[in-house]
Amino acid sequence: DGMLYISSHNGVLYSINAAKGTLEWANRYAGGHSQLWVANDYLYTVNKNNQLLAIYKVTGSVKWATELESINKTNKDSVFFSDNSTSFNGPTMINGNLYITSSNGHLLVFNAVSGKKLKDIKIKKGDNSPAITAGEHIYFLNGSGTLTVIGQ
Repeated sequence: DGMLYISSHNGVLYSINAAKGTLEWANRYAGGHSQLWVANDYLYTVNKNNQLLAIYKVTGSVKWATELESINKTNKDSVFFSDNSTSFNGPTMINGNLYITSSNGHLLVFNAVSGKKLKDIKIKKGDNSPAITAGEHIYFLNGSGTLTVIGQ
């Protein structure tokens, strides 16, 4: 589409026309340290507030937002409840779903249309890399360099 999408640590997500070098829009809510995933009409990202977002790439408006750390805070066994801040990597889209790894040992799967959580898979704790896929398997590295492979 000829656009550059840039997420900044100050919380702003930018859309820049690559040919003209002009700013098309800026969303002061959607930026962060996470990678962006572009699919069809949307950008998917985790913002600086640990929210998984679907952003309409033409206007920068938010289609949906899912709070990653506030889900199930009353359940102390939940992936989302922690005295320490949990970091999230991703999203990666695989078969129409969004995959996010968490530093506290979970691979989270969300519906890309609604933002609803579909699965929570226990993985090794650590700063996990964003998930990647090849064939029928999902791969990611943890902070100690251990490669984890799971079936889809």
